[in-house]
Amino acid sequence: MSNKELLDKIMVEKADLDSKLGRLEKFIRSSKFYDLLLQHRHVLLEQYKAMGSYSVALLERIILVRQEMGVFGNEDNRPSEYVSSTEED
Repeated sequence: MSNKELLDKIMVEKADLDSKLGRLEKFIRSSKFYDLLLQHRHVLLEQYKAMGSYSVALLERIILVRQEMGVFGNEDNRPSEYVSSTEED
């Protein structure tokens, strides 16, 4: 697998995870969350923390792969666009 393919795969995985993380956060902030048993709420909060940590780890991997490639994202870090480190502003 090339670095470009790896980078794309990690970015898709992170986008999917962040989407799920956002939905879980929305649920945790809702009144439905507090209708659950305390044990269920605890597990969901642990899941939320783990997903957040994994999202951070994926971001670190993205940064490392980009560094290996000599490619860096644009200012808003859209996954589909790349800016070469040799390009000047």
